[in-house]
Amino acid sequence: MNILILIIHLIFCVLTAQGQELVPAQTVSFSGHVCPGSNDTNTSIVEDFLTKPEWAERREAANAEGVSVSQITLLTDANDGSVCSSFNETYQGFFEEENGIGEPAYNITYYKASNFYFVVVTIRQSDNPDYVGFGVSYITISNQNLDLIKAYAF
Repeated sequence: MNILILIIHLIFCVLTAQGQELVPAQTVSFSGHVCPGSNDTNTSIVEDFLTKPEWAERREAANAEGVSVSQITLLTDANDGSVCSSFNETYQGFFEEENGIGEPAYNITYYKASNFYFVVVTIRQSDNPDYVGFGVSYITISNQNLDLIKAYAF
């Protein structure tokens, strides 16, 4: 069911983008950087995926059972710029989406652990105390060639 939700969201993003002028992935910039910065919530989601019992079945399905929390690294421009550029292109729709008050809707973070890449997309909470963001969050697991292994919505 979680994969179905992710697929529906991705299809929506693709259909929404059709007929619009394509924007090169290089336009995604994080204060002059290619890779998005750290996010504590997203880091904890990767850690939970690798350690919590409720993720065990999904961890096994992704063949990520032997990966430890100590192997998690945040992707950086210096070491992973080309990987980040590829992910930026794939997840462009999430970067462009805004919440109801015109702020970015999602926190998006890229990690590597062992031979796996993890992309975590969570709802960004506004600094405005009168606005609460809610919705579906995602974690995707890709191999070292950036081929998608598994994707989960939660």
